[in-house]
Amino acid sequence: MGTRIYRARRVVTLTPAEPEAFAVVGDRVVATGRLDDLRGGFPDAEQVDLGDAVVVPGFNDAHMHLAMTAEDLLHLDFSVNAVHSIADILARVGEAAAGQAPGSWIRGSRYDDGKMAQALTR
Repeated sequence: MGTRIYRARRVVTLTPAEPEAFAVVGDRVVATGRLDDLRGGFPDAEQVDLGDAVVVPGFNDAHMHLAMTAEDLLHLDFSVNAVHSIADILARVGEAAAGQAPGSWIRGSRYDDGKMAQALTR
């Protein structure tokens, strides 16, 4: 497979730049930028117009619930590696509450009562 330049309405790169095109050599994206600049850098490339398409990076979620995992990182960790007792949980909640406005929520995740010596009841 040779070199190709793809043009799209939007190419999402997760950087502040908003390129309109990207160049691919073989099976790798090697450059992003303005279409004219890429044409100059890759003069022999085949050009493919993707029209109004929006191109995003290839995300591969092999059933790992990426968004949920990322959100869990914002919560208190109550996993078996982080807490070993109800007292540990209460201590973590108390520490978090000390820095919060009254009435605000404190969220925890990864709690597994099957791995605790005693389960939470309320």
